[in-house]
Amino acid sequence: PRVLEAHNERVFGLVRTTRGNVASCSFDQTICVWDPATWECKNTLRGHTGWVVALSECAGRIVSGAADNTLKVWSQDTWDCERTLEGHTDHVYGVAGITEMDTGRALLASGSQDTTIKLWDPQNDWALLRTLRGHRGAIRSLKQCGQFLASASVDKSIRLWLISSKSLGQAAGKLIGHSSVVETLASIPQPNGAPPILASASRDNSIKIWNTRSKSCIKTLVGHRNWVKSLFVLSDGRLASASADATVRVWDLN
Repeated sequence: PRVLEAHNERVFGLVRTTRGNVASCSFDQTICVWDPATWECKNTLRGHTGWVVALSECAGRIVSGAADNTLKVWSQDTWDCERTLEGHTDHVYGVAGITEMDTGRALLASGSQDTTIKLWDPQNDWALLRTLRGHRGAIRSLKQCGQFLASASVDKSIRLWLISSKSLGQAAGKLIGHSSVVETLASIPQPNGAPPILASASRDNSIKIWNTRSKSCIKTLVGHRNWVKSLFVLSDGRLASASADATVRVWDLN
């Protein structure tokens, strides 16, 4: 295996962009951009004044969220910071590029320890469009799942919000079932044009699979012996989970 070394603190997140770039974010307050052909660090992005804890791609840019309560928008051409988005009053742990279902418009969603979710418009100078309230704890993760934006929280719940021009950000339900903090989410495509299903991972050591339309838990995956920290959908539809128990498990959902 190749070991990639450039950060000098804990590495908190990774993203691979549609342009083939791989970026990592760290508690050292930087983002490293890696060339997948050589796995050399070709750029180090500096500007945040707190831990960088979230990364996503939106409208062709890399967007980072940090413990300095801001988001930064980075060009993939020059690697300059194009904008700093302010408005959250605590750490930004969730960042997701999403698509408005009826118009195809690209939007940015951010979730914070201040318990709010903010929606931003990259086509209008990254203007703030909405602030969504409802969670009673920090937002840990955001993920688009079909027509919904799903948010995972320290309050042990997952909330669903509509993503359409006529009802943008409207509350659409709550998924209850975990007994501890919900750490992360994944959207799992389904065959024959069926709506995707949602996976959630928690500090209760479990993974839950949800039907977002019926707001019901389809199954609970048990096996990890510590917090489940990360989820990844494999190309064959299986779900990989990484845990604080030092294992990765692969689940066949069929």
